[in-house]
Amino acid sequence: GNVYEGEFVNGTGTGNGRFIWGNGDIYEGEYVNGQREGFGKYNSLNGDRYVGTWKNNMANGNGTYIWKNGDVYEGEFVKGEKTGYGILNYSEGSRYEGHFLNGNYNGTGKYNSSNGNSYVGTWMYNVANGNGTFTYQNGTQVAFDGLMD
Repeated sequence: GNVYEGEFVNGTGTGNGRFIWGNGDIYEGEYVNGQREGFGKYNSLNGDRYVGTWKNNMANGNGTYIWKNGDVYEGEFVKGEKTGYGILNYSEGSRYEGHFLNGNYNGTGKYNSSNGNSYVGTWMYNVANGNGTFTYQNGTQVAFDGLMD
């Protein structure tokens, strides 16, 4: 089963604590009224990790999420989703730096592909959309205004 070890106030986990789920996932950090709130570290048995701030049991504020495959996101979270400014480095060498909304590239950002191509401009739902410039690995640039396909 699940196990909580830590501080209690009025019978509820408040302060620093450690929660171990039956599946092996572990959270160590701050609690308020039994919820992950403040700074904490979460290690999933599948290899994913999150270190950062929490609110209402969800990643919220600034943090770093590392997937078991080596992808790393450093930036802002809202209600457990990448939302706000962040940098996502993919294990295969690609990188996105810019704004996110509900886990998607959204707003202004720059994507550098592992093959040397890049796009700087606006995004919507992970698709280049609006004004931007695509640069091929050979240096050739193409300006876009609208949906890039």
